[in-house]
Amino acid sequence: MSEIFLSFSGDKSQKFAEKLQDLIKKIGLGTIFLANTNIKSGDNWLEKIYANLKECRVGIVIFTKENRDNNKWLYLEYGVLSYKQETKTDENLKTIPIYLDFTEDDWKDNPLVKYQSVSFSVNFDEAIDNLLVSINDTLRKKKGFNASEKRLEEPLLSIINELKNIILSPEEIKDDKTKINSVSTPLTPITQPLNKSVIAQVLENIHSFIKKNQCILYNYIEYDKVEKYLENEVKIDEVTLSDAIAYLSDTNHLIFTEEEGLDGYPIEYIGLSAKGQKIIRRRKVK
Repeated sequence: MSEIFLSFSGDKSQKFAEKLQDLIKKIGLGTIFLANTNIKSGDNWLEKIYANLKECRVGIVIFTKENRDNNKWLYLEYGVLSYKQETKTDENLKTIPIYLDFTEDDWKDNPLVKYQSVSFSVNFDEAIDNLLVSINDTLRKKKGFNASEKRLEEPLLSIINELKNIILSPEEIKDDKTKINSVSTPLTPITQPLNKSVIAQVLENIHSFIKKNQCILYNYIEYDKVEKYLENEVKIDEVTLSDAIAYLSDTNHLIFTEEEGLDGYPIEYIGLSAKGQKIIRRRKVK
C-alpha cells in the first residue's frame, strides 16, 4: 500500500496531483496512490481506493474553486481521512487540505476546514516548502531535509514551474511582451546582497525564457537576449546577474563549455544541465 494518498477532482486538481506526484517521487519522500495511475483495468476501483485510504499515512486533498462546494467523491475521501486522523493511534498520520486558487479565509465557514491547510494562491514557494516539509516530517524519510534548497535543483525546478503554471488562470499565462512567462515572478530592482532567493529567481527566469522562446534541446538563441531581458525588463543589475550566473555555474545548475561551431570558429555557450538545453553566449575570435 502507498504511504501518500492524493485526492483530486476536476481538471486543474488532477493536473496538479499528477505533477505533485512527479515532484514527490523525484525527491523520494514516499510512495503515492493516485487513482488515475494506480488503478488498472480489471481492478475493483472502489476497494482499491478504500484500502489505500485506510493504509496511507499522509492524505492530501486538493481543493479548487470548482470542486470545493459540491463534490461527493472528494468529500468522501476527505471524510475517511478525517475519521482516521481523529481516531488514530499512530502520531505519524496527517491529513492536509490544499487550496489551489483560494485561501482558508475564503472558506472559513466550511466544517471541512479543521486541519491546517496549505494555500497556493498567496505565496507558492512558501506553500510548496510547507507541504514538502510536512510530508517529510510525517514519514521521516530524509534527515535534515531543506525544501527551499531542494526545489532549486534540476529537474525539480522544471516540475515546480509546471505546478505554478497549472494554478495560474489563462489570463495570467497569456503572452505578455513585458514578461518572460507569468510562471516566473518578475524581480524588482535588486540592491541587497546576493542570496538564494535571488539566485532561484534568476534561474527560474532563465528557464522560463527558454521555454517561451522554445529553446529546447536543439534550438538556440543568443545568450545576450537573455542577459538583456534580465537587466532591462526584470531589472536585475549587472553585478547581481553576474554573481548569480557565477554561482549557478559553480553549483552545476548552469554549465559553461566550449565547442567548435559549424563554421569552424569556437563558441562558448551556457547550457541548462538537466536536459542539455543550450544557449549560445558569444563567439570567440580565433
